[in-house]
Amino acid sequence: VAVAWPSTITSDAGTTCGTSAKTCCTHTEGQPLLEARERGFRRRGRTDGMGCCAWFGILVYVTLNLAVLLLATVAIAGNYWVDVRGQPTAATATVRNAGLWHVCWNVESTSESRSQQDAEGVPISISVNHDGSWFDQWKDWWKPEDSDGSEPDLPAPDDVEAEPRVRNYLEAGANSFYEDLKSFFRGNPSNGCSGDVEDVYRDIWGSDYWGYVQATRAFSIAFASVALIKLFVALWVWYRNSNPLGKSVGAKRLVLIMAFVQFLFGLVVVGVFTALYIQVAHSAPEGIMDHPQDYWGWCYWAFVGIAGVSLIDMIVLCC
Repeated sequence: VAVAWPSTITSDAGTTCGTSAKTCCTHTEGQPLLEARERGFRRRGRTDGMGCCAWFGILVYVTLNLAVLLLATVAIAGNYWVDVRGQPTAATATVRNAGLWHVCWNVESTSESRSQQDAEGVPISISVNHDGSWFDQWKDWWKPEDSDGSEPDLPAPDDVEAEPRVRNYLEAGANSFYEDLKSFFRGNPSNGCSGDVEDVYRDIWGSDYWGYVQATRAFSIAFASVALIKLFVALWVWYRNSNPLGKSVGAKRLVLIMAFVQFLFGLVVVGVFTALYIQVAHSAPEGIMDHPQDYWGWCYWAFVGIAGVSLIDMIVLCC
């Protein structure tokens, strides 16, 4: 940056220096003027010194970490950690694909029968058509019609059939409300998917793998959480040091440590679910799991990819 020196500089003591009298001003009373100029140079160098390549690097760094965080969130919530392709076996005949939170069945009747089994705890005395509103059925009971369209008299209070009829409708209404709540929190069985994922992983070829899924859940959520916090910390370091990797040694080490922890969590997720695949393949009858790739879902491969990106991120931060 070209700086235009004034033609003359007058010190506090009245000494006049010419354009070539930098030394005179430096070692006389003009010292505060040069110190102010140097402070201005340092302030401009803190921000204006970053070239276009540095800003491009910041953009790439933030975009890459956002993509990793987004893909991790999609993979965690996805239903394709296990994707049964080809001819399903006896152990997976009813499963189309399964994730960490939901499972999708091959046929709707399977999930419907499971839903009916879950509802057996509430007794049902009569068969009720759940396609309609139970309130409408209740209203029709109070205003029944004979075959000629007239409204008959209501049952007498001493009618022994009135009380069971009211109780049956109340039970039907309670069952309908219970099914609505269960469908909301556990998935809609009519769509072929539900939240009964625990039942799937607890019995695969007679072995219980629910612990593997719980560990995968915990470490995958920890991975996404650390990725989000690390991104904010990296932006804070860049704001304070005009560099996403940090000029301050302490700040750079903090981001590096978080990147290392994130990579470890991703490695554990991949390792745990890979162990699940291997254990299932070993426990299956001979010839059933000859093609294990037919069961690997894209959510699993997505986490393998983002774990590799986390390793590259950690290596870049070390440089």
